[in-house]
Amino acid sequence: MSAPKIDKIKLNQWLREGVSQAEIARRFGCSESTVSMAKKKLKNTIVRTVALEKANEVVEADLDMMGQMRKASKVINHQLEEAQKDIENTIGADKRATQEVIVKLAAEVRKQIEAILHIAEAWDIHKAFAQFQADVFEELAKWEPKERQGAIAALKAKHTLRGSLQIK
Repeated sequence: MSAPKIDKIKLNQWLREGVSQAEIARRFGCSESTVSMAKKKLKNTIVRTVALEKANEVVEADLDMMGQMRKASKVINHQLEEAQKDIENTIGADKRATQEVIVKLAAEVRKQIEAILHIAEAWDIHKAFAQFQADVFEELAKWEPKERQGAIAALKAKHTLRGSLQIK
């Protein structure tokens, strides 16, 4: 005889409503240990899904940021090349003005490189924090609901977690 099939959607709904594990087992016609195992699988699935969604957002943001930086770099490089061509074909005061343009463009390149370094540093910090947050959520998923809610409430009170997060 096979174990009763537990509907993950109903299980999630009842858990969010605060229905006890014993009552859920009664409703599904199975043991509490079966509900407990299904609950753990559901939480692991939720944690993985949230992590994948966040990873996708991060990758998209990173690609957009890098695309913008590449675009700015192309424009600056093109302007530098044009200025270098102009300097070869000019003399006197015009040559001096073109040299000033090149110096200004080089300064802009330095600013772009500095910006890229700051973004890379922030990106590394963000990745480390995202991993830490994923680890915290993974550990919280293992806790009993009452303990977990207490820990989440304490973290929210300290503004460690954003109030908009829905963790059950």
